[in-house]
Amino acid sequence: RSEGRRQRTDDGGRRSEIGRQTAEGRGRMTEVGGPAVAEAMARKADGRGQRSEVRGQRTAVRGQRSESRSQKSEIRRQKAEDG
Repeated sequence: RSEGRRQRTDDGGRRSEIGRQTAEGRGRMTEVGGPAVAEAMARKADGRGQRSEVRGQRTAVRGQRSESRSQKSEIRRQKAEDG
């Protein structure tokens, strides 16, 4: 069922891709949330033009930032274990 939905968002091109990035960056249910978020963002971008697309990119960057932060803390943990 979700497979078909994912297919449709892929056809949306770049905009849906941005939506998927935000879902992954937030670390929430990427499989469940990803395509749905992408679809919603694509619809939003169609309605409002460029503005929401830019906002989508910003949130994508924010997600990547928090991801790298969690990686840093993981590395710190490993160092402590090796001690």
